[in-house]
Amino acid sequence: MKITLSICFLALISVMYGQEYPIGVYGCYPNGRYFQEMKDAGVSVVHTYAIGGSQSGEATAQFLENAGKHQLKVMFYLRAPWWNTDGRTVDGAMQYFREYKDHPALAMCLLADEPKENILEYIKTFNTEVKKIKPDLPTAVVENRVKGWWKYAVDTTTSDILMFDFYPVGDKPFPEMNLALYTQFLDAAAKYKKPFMPVIQINNLNVFPNIVKQRGYQADQCRYPNETELKFMIWTAVSQGAKGIFFYSLERAFQRDPKRVWLDGTFLPQVRELREFSELAAPLPEITAVKNGADNKFYAAYWKRAGGEYAVIANNSGAKQVCRIQLPLNDFKPWGSTRADAVVNNGVIELEPWESVILTK
Repeated sequence: MKITLSICFLALISVMYGQEYPIGVYGCYPNGRYFQEMKDAGVSVVHTYAIGGSQSGEATAQFLENAGKHQLKVMFYLRAPWWNTDGRTVDGAMQYFREYKDHPALAMCLLADEPKENILEYIKTFNTEVKKIKPDLPTAVVENRVKGWWKYAVDTTTSDILMFDFYPVGDKPFPEMNLALYTQFLDAAAKYKKPFMPVIQINNLNVFPNIVKQRGYQADQCRYPNETELKFMIWTAVSQGAKGIFFYSLERAFQRDPKRVWLDGTFLPQVRELREFSELAAPLPEITAVKNGADNKFYAAYWKRAGGEYAVIANNSGAKQVCRIQLPLNDFKPWGSTRADAVVNNGVIELEPWESVILTK
């Protein structure tokens, strides 16, 4: 299988980022220090929950201006469901949006965060009205895996892009958390024609008491994704043609990591590695070949470029696995933070639990 970009989505990417692969962070603090840190790490798009309402005009303008000063783009959160309550209207939302529609930092519009299936027709109307004002601005809806989520993937008139979020790392030690729950959602999202982008966990789930209770976690045992788990969530999505990678969220990451041990030691290095690889294998979503294992027991993707050849292989299991790779990976060497002895011999590589490897020649 070969994954290529449609002309339509190539146009969207060009509008949003030029040739830069979209790497985004939710909940970015609106000041120069954090904007610069994110930019230096390789982030290209920032988001805040402080905009999207009729009373947030000053905050909206400041966020767009400050992001632009640091060469960052903004995912503009328009809060469609909020405009459908307490006498608010779509016309009111569009009046608010018109003020910022031509701002140079505007990259895309997030219409709604996990909308329920019963407001799908409203979201379609909302998307239509945004497109009347700014036809070339990409729109997105982010969904969790709840009843009817797939309808937003099937219906191309609800948004241009499907984003999806599922946070699999809870209270069990590595490698016992079932990361396959994440890839099951990835597989489901990827099968639809709509471009998709994951929203990846960079939080300790004990900041969400409702999730802890719902899943039966021990709050004091919850933790952040370790390096292997974070890499797994990133590279499995990249290997299946994700049109960008987003993370949730900088604000939540700080809640249980005020001294930035995890942020600086785990998260930011992986963002830098993703950015570097995205430039080497650009355009990253245009994959030369995908050869996953049976039942997606492992993921394997291959990029052939003028400057080199690249591959990603990820073990979709919490146990060691011998993977038989049907890709031309002889003489490929480990790249980046991949362990030094990770090589494919005669089409075979043994991977550790949830391990992702990046190879190049």
